Amino acid sequence: MKHILVVDDEPIVRRVICLILKQQGHDCVDVRNGHEAMAALKANPPVDLVITDNRMPMMNGLQLIAYLKTSPAYRHLPIVLLSGYLSEEVKALAIAKDVSAFLSKPLDVGELTETVNMVLKAGQSGLKNRSGGLISFTGQTIIDQRHAVALAASRQQSGM
Repeated sequence: MKHILVVDDEPIVRRVICLILKQQGHDCVDVRNGHEAMAALKANPPVDLVITDNRMPMMNGLQLIAYLKTSPAYRHLPIVLLSGYLSEEVKALAIAKDVSAFLSKPLDVGELTETVNMVLKAGQSGLKNRSGGLISFTGQTIIDQRHAVALAASRQQSGM
């Protein structure tokens, strides 16, 4: 049994994801935003995976990922970024922060379970190919690491 933290500001999304994960034999804790996620990580047993929405109030998914990846305690924690809208820019920023995989809303049950199983099996390295590009559920490279880093650096230089 793996311990999974689900972070999303939509209660129905959290409930559905946790229901599916529990049916797969996993333990699931759900919270509304990045601030609650940080508190849950400290209060709960070791977490094996974080599934986080990107667009949330108070602390969005990318901010949570940045916090986790700079924290020695959580740096190696696999993270799946979930969103109804994942632009190439957001994907690039997430890849630069070493996110393990992406999931799109509306959720597909098969895609959720397959992605969770693959990421848990792969660990922090996620679903990456040999060149460092992140792999989608279908096995196609979404974006390669060099492109992700270049986009992220460009955005930082422009003050965005």
